Amino acid sequence: MIIDAHMHLMEHLAPFCAKGEGRPVGNGVVRFATGEEVQMIPVGMGDCSYTAESCIQLMDENGIDMSVLLQSGFYGFQNEYVAEVASKYPGRFYPVAGLDPYCQNKEKILDNFIEHLGIKALKFEMSQFCGIVSYHPDFKIDGPEMQGVFERADHERMAVAFDIGGPGQTSYQIAEWRSVIEKYHNIHFIACHILVPKQLEQPGWAEELKSIAAGNTWFDFAAIPYNNMQEYPYPTAAKLVEQAAEIVGVDRLMWGSDAPFVLSYATYAQLRDYIRESGVFGDADLRKLYGENAVQAYRIR
Repeated sequence: MIIDAHMHLMEHLAPFCAKGEGRPVGNGVVRFATGEEVQMIPVGMGDCSYTAESCIQLMDENGIDMSVLLQSGFYGFQNEYVAEVASKYPGRFYPVAGLDPYCQNKEKILDNFIEHLGIKALKFEMSQFCGIVSYHPDFKIDGPEMQGVFERADHERMAVAFDIGGPGQTSYQIAEWRSVIEKYHNIHFIACHILVPKQLEQPGWAEELKSIAAGNTWFDFAAIPYNNMQEYPYPTAAKLVEQAAEIVGVDRLMWGSDAPFVLSYATYAQLRDYIRESGVFGDADLRKLYGENAVQAYRIR
């Protein structure tokens, strides 16, 4: 079984981030309030949406059994949609919800996610340019806005994923996150993009991975080829995944694509194959990276 542990769907593109709100203007392009335009969906994959049906076609063409559907303000929250398609296509999608922790009604929002939509995992895009910190610059992962969220997630034994951006961003809150991981033992935490390394021998990266590595923490390595911008077979990305496995253990790593945005840079098949083609991992470890670890991390049944 192959699971893409980092996928995004958009019923309607509705981004909000450091650039303000975004409006789809055609061919997958969004114009933000700053006037900047960004190719959010690759040409030919959707005008102002990337649907479950388009995703299933991509998955079937590439032998992917299931995708974990993560949220990001960069696309606009799609919570009801991902819950709907997970129910409509059983076994193909695992829905993960997102919310702004500053919402005054977040308790009611969480009730709706858990009790009515049947969602058992959360994702918070924190990054300084695309996430919560881009419009709440004083946000802290261990701050008061998140305490009720963590307590509910701990009680419900949920998975909680974070994209904290990369080194140098105010969202890159390693020590604060470590204190949360140590406090809430029933939560399965997922660190997206193995903390966004952009070069080999990146100063501090190994120590930062180690500092949040725990029995309740997993790491996806989605978009590492995109972050390093090499040609296929992405030797730097493959080496970084190998190093991450040495640091946190191969049992804690999950493959993901971060589609559709990254598909303007690489084909889905290339993103799927570069770890296998690197020759670094044996068959047993590849089964863990491509699916078994995601089942454990997200408690997928």
